Amino acid sequence: MNMMHWTRFLLKDNLLITLGLISLIACFPVLEWIRFSQTQLFFNSITDAINTLVWIALILGFVHIIDLMLQRIQGVLHERFSLKIGQMLQEYVLSLVEKTNSITTLESPKYREDLNILNNNISKTSEFLITSLTILHQIVVASIYVYLIQQFSWLTIVIVFTFALPSVIYALTVANRTDKHFQENSQLQLEGDNIYGLLTHPYVQKELIVFSARKFLMNKWRGAAQHLIKNNSKLLIKNANVGFIVDIFSPIGFVLAQVILIQKLISNTITLGDYVAVTTSIAMLEGSLKTIMLSTTVFKNYNLLVKRIKHFNIVYVDNNKRTNTLLPCPEIKRVEVRSLSFTYPLQSNAVLRNVNLNMNKGDVVAIVGDNGSGKSTLAKIMAGLHAIPDGHLFINGIDLNDMERQEYYKQVAVVNQDFIKYPLTIYENISMKEVDENDRSTLDLFVNQYPMLVPDQLRANLDVYIGAEYLHSNQLSGGQWQRIAIARALYKDSSLLLLDEATSEVDPQTEADIVNHLLHDRVGKTTIIVTHNLYLTRQANQIVVMDKGEIVEKGSFTELVSKGGKFYRMWASQNEANKLTAAGMEAEG
Repeated sequence: MNMMHWTRFLLKDNLLITLGLISLIACFPVLEWIRFSQTQLFFNSITDAINTLVWIALILGFVHIIDLMLQRIQGVLHERFSLKIGQMLQEYVLSLVEKTNSITTLESPKYREDLNILNNNISKTSEFLITSLTILHQIVVASIYVYLIQQFSWLTIVIVFTFALPSVIYALTVANRTDKHFQENSQLQLEGDNIYGLLTHPYVQKELIVFSARKFLMNKWRGAAQHLIKNNSKLLIKNANVGFIVDIFSPIGFVLAQVILIQKLISNTITLGDYVAVTTSIAMLEGSLKTIMLSTTVFKNYNLLVKRIKHFNIVYVDNNKRTNTLLPCPEIKRVEVRSLSFTYPLQSNAVLRNVNLNMNKGDVVAIVGDNGSGKSTLAKIMAGLHAIPDGHLFINGIDLNDMERQEYYKQVAVVNQDFIKYPLTIYENISMKEVDENDRSTLDLFVNQYPMLVPDQLRANLDVYIGAEYLHSNQLSGGQWQRIAIARALYKDSSLLLLDEATSEVDPQTEADIVNHLLHDRVGKTTIIVTHNLYLTRQANQIVVMDKGEIVEKGSFTELVSKGGKFYRMWASQNEANKLTAAGMEAEG
């Protein structure tokens, strides 16, 4: 999307406001012409009857009132224009993120930086459009001043324009310097914003209080903020120093213009009224030119914005598109991972190495291993969440990259260990869509089918908001939130379900009830369980044991225990730990 296409996109839904602003712009030259002629007449009539001067003064006053009214209307239209453009821009950014088909690039620090820079540029877009209208306004007004002044002295106009030229160079230099400065300080800004978010987030306070960490984080935030202020101040001072030099040119031009006009006044080439009117017009013309020159910065910023959008599309959106025709995704009957190795962006060490794995429809596959063994990454790849090269992940024998990814996601549900706590109603949290009466009936039946997933006290009113974000909403415990996340995944009734430490925050009995219940109801559908609780693996028909990014063992629970390998050692260690815990509880009893 180039600059012209982007501009048309933003203006298409704001046509009436734009036409209104342009219509107002057409009114201002008329007012300036009337003000010029009446000022000229006023000073030329200074020796006439007082009544004449009063009438001229009244006309000038009336013109001033009209001018103020038009400026007020223009300000309202500008504000409404900015609000609508702001909403459109936020929606556009969301649409870009929506087009991404994997989390691989989105989970990298580079994505946060690129998004931060893009948002910074996008926030200036309404400023660009408003400034463009302002420039148009000033050009029209400046044109009428040029027309009026040239009747008395063309040389004066040449002087004014010549001495305004340094402002153009200054404005373009400031635009380049500011953009470079923001890129260099983007990480510093993100650091300050992230720490500020931690210090103010309600869910973080319990740890900050217990670990007395508020002062520590406050100092880190203050350090980042002060560093950013120091860097910004350097930029401001540098711009100001150059600006002081540039500002000298305008007064020099004004003085030279005055010399020419005074000579004409002394030689009676112009009248006193002409001198006052032209001098006023020169001041106004200089003001218009200065506004135009300084506003040229936004054109540079606008060009940078178009480049940022193009960059964001190439890196995070376009790389998900294939030139060939994507195939529809049929029912998931077989999932194959072939010789897969995977490394996260900006990382040097592979998370997965030469992984091979097969799953058939109806399989329950448990993936276990130590922390950092790659089990969650493998599971997310099978769920289609990570971007991988061709030839490594096949669905029913078809490369996933040859399939319509969104169609594949319709058959997949995920419960992550870092599940999201949505500040929505329980109905909306489970369905993740607008809920009508038919949906309510279906959801009520679902909750009755899985009563352990929704807190008893909230089951009678599933329209209640949950979380701590809004007044009158209901806060839940970590385990209750996790059960809501499980309900969300089960309600989707997908062909493939991924449970990534999905029951880690609920008590053991509830955990067993939930897993038993959902596996019973999902007979004939594929389920992947990533877990540290090896007791859950007894219900899997295939257990995958991972270590340092590789699959070191595969088989059923009985096979792996009898084999005496890594799984057996993990099982024995966990079993012994549970026995010791139980013995300790009995001793206390």
